[in-house]
Order: sequence, then C-alpha cells, then structure tokens
Amino acid sequence: MIMDEPIVLLEGKAGWLKHDIMDWDQKDLTFRVGKVNRYSNTYACLMSNRSDVSQFVLPASLWGVQPARQQWIKDNVYARFPKFFRCLISFLCSYVVLLGFLDGKAGLVFHVLYGFWYRFLSDAKLLEMSQGRQESSVFPLPK
Repeated sequence: MIMDEPIVLLEGKAGWLKHDIMDWDQKDLTFRVGKVNRYSNTYACLMSNRSDVSQFVLPASLWGVQPARQQWIKDNVYARFPKFFRCLISFLCSYVVLLGFLDGKAGLVFHVLYGFWYRFLSDAKLLEMSQGRQESSVFPLPK
C-alpha cells in the first residue's frame, strides 16, 4: 500500500511481548509539519484517483480484521462526510472518543495537527485538484 501500511500475518502465529516497546521519536515540530504536508499530498492523490487505485491488500470489510475494518470505515463513513467538516469528525474521534485528551499537551498538539490540519489540508488539496490546479506539485501515484 502507498499509505497506512497494515501489518498482516500471512503465516505463523502472533505472540505477546513481555515488556512494552518505547518508540521515543525526538523529531521536532518542523519535521512533523513537513511530513503532514507530504502525507496530505499523497492522500489527496489517492482520494482523487480512488477508482483507479487497486492498492488494498485486503478487501474493505466492517467485520474483517482491523486493517480491513479501518478501510471500510474510511470508505463508507469518513469519505461520505462533507469536505472540510471531516476534520472536525476526525479530531473529535481521536481526541475525545479514543481518549486522546489523556495524552496531555503533547497529545493535544498531535491530535490538532492530525485531526484538523492534516485532514483539512488534504481536503483543500482535493479541492484544488478537482479545479485542475496544482496537479504537478502533488505527489503522483506510481504507475
């Protein structure tokens, strides 16, 4: 997949770790903002070319494994909300429903950047693409 690559166990058996894994990423906000900008380009391309993209390993299914369920929710719930309103839904789901507010100030920054800015920026780029502008600056899909 181009984005949101799920880990799918094709053979063998999953197990449990005895201890937590700490992913202590120390990249600064400038790096994060650049990454969000690049991801929003890719997301806008994927959404604008949805019918042409056969990127999904698993078919979307509400009752399937987690990656298939997430794809189903993106396709059948999130994508049906109006552009520029979806960012509010995304923020409320991650910050309130999924208890992101428990992450403190750093969590607030993360959820605002992801829920509002990334999703809003993606919708703005989709709008731009639908008007025939900015196509050359947006990340092209691989052939």
